[in-house]
Amino acid sequence: MGMDRTKFAGWLPRQLSPSGPRYLALVNALEQDVTEGRLTDGFRLPPHRELAQQLGLSVGTVSKAYQEAEQRGIVSGHVGQGTFVRRPAPGRDEASAAREPVNLALNVPADGREIEILSGLLAEVSQGRELAPLLSYHPHGGIRQHREIIAASVSGGSFIVDPARLFLCNGAQHAIDIALRLVARPGDAVLVDTVVAGI
Repeated sequence: MGMDRTKFAGWLPRQLSPSGPRYLALVNALEQDVTEGRLTDGFRLPPHRELAQQLGLSVGTVSKAYQEAEQRGIVSGHVGQGTFVRRPAPGRDEASAAREPVNLALNVPADGREIEILSGLLAEVSQGRELAPLLSYHPHGGIRQHREIIAASVSGGSFIVDPARLFLCNGAQHAIDIALRLVARPGDAVLVDTVVAGI
C-alpha cells in the first residue's frame, strides 16, 4: 500500500483486506482497532484527504468509509472539527441500538453485490438501444416500464401493486418528502422525534 508511518502521525490500519470493496476493508480495520482498544474514545482520525493519500485510495472511498463507520456508531463526525472515535458503551444491547436515531444525511448503498450488479447493468444498457430515453428527464414518478417491473416483483397473492400508484424515489429523503407532500398542506404542523446534534 506504500504507507510511510514515519511521516504520518495519524491513525493507519495495520492491514486492509484485499477482498471486497475498499471502503468496507477500511471500516472493518477501523472497527477492529476500536474494539481491541488501540483507538480510544475521542481520538481524532486523520482528515479524509490525508488518509486517502497515505493509503493510496480515493478521497471518495475514505469518505464512504467514514460515513459507514458513523452509521455503525464507532465514529462521530463534526463539521469543521473532524471525525472522532466513539467507543460503544459496554453492555449495549440490541434494544438500545434499535432506539438510536437513523441518520438520513448519509447515502450509503447496502452492502452486497451492488458493484457486480451495476457493472452488468451498465454493460447491458451501453449495448442496447434504450440509452437515449435514460438520459432525458424522467416522469416524476419514474419511467412507466420500470414501475411495472417493480410492481410485478412485489405483488403476490391478494397483494397487488398498481404501477400507476407506485413512485420511484432517489433515496430516503426523497421518499419522505413525497409522503409528506401527499398528506400535509403548507403550514401544517409535522411532529418529529428529538433532533440529535450532528445528524
